[in-house]
Amino acid sequence: GSKPITLNFVSFSPAANVVEFQHIKKELFDKINQLAKGRLIITVKGGPEVIPPFNLGAAVKNGTIDMACIPNAFFEDMVPGIGVTHLSPFTAVEERKNGVYEAIGELYTKAGMFYLGRGEATDHGYFIMFLNKPVEKPEDFKGLRLGGSTSFHGQFMGVGGVASTLQTTEYNTAMERGQVDGLTSSIYIAM
Repeated sequence: GSKPITLNFVSFSPAANVVEFQHIKKELFDKINQLAKGRLIITVKGGPEVIPPFNLGAAVKNGTIDMACIPNAFFEDMVPGIGVTHLSPFTAVEERKNGVYEAIGELYTKAGMFYLGRGEATDHGYFIMFLNKPVEKPEDFKGLRLGGSTSFHGQFMGVGGVASTLQTTEYNTAMERGQVDGLTSSIYIAM
């Protein structure tokens, strides 16, 4: 028989993140590997210890790896316009039915990549802000150093905060050391 196709996958989150890693591996990759009957093999190489999260988009584009699970904010500069996807009011299933999936795919195609899809659209309460200083009104954000992915920079600056890009693996340390006064994360990677 012919040699199987092997696709190498790296994630933005550490393998210890059971929600993301185990769900993708068990529900998607193991199922694909089983259905492909040896003709296609998806190999999970790891997370940030293999390729730093903010380098994953470039690693996929240049062929260092074949696939990645990565927040679009981490490579927004490579695929202009994808930053709006985290604000989608539709579920991933709805996006496949209403044309949103194809529109997002066109943005990736223009950038020389292929969009497979996403597991979760944004649910109410999906993003959480952690602060080490009290904030009672919008003016209280003025001058605060706020960390997170680039998706949040506009909001941070809009309330007078100073935006700081952080990799998810730096969140706890940045807060503990006072490098940021607060950070925004999703419920799935919150510490």
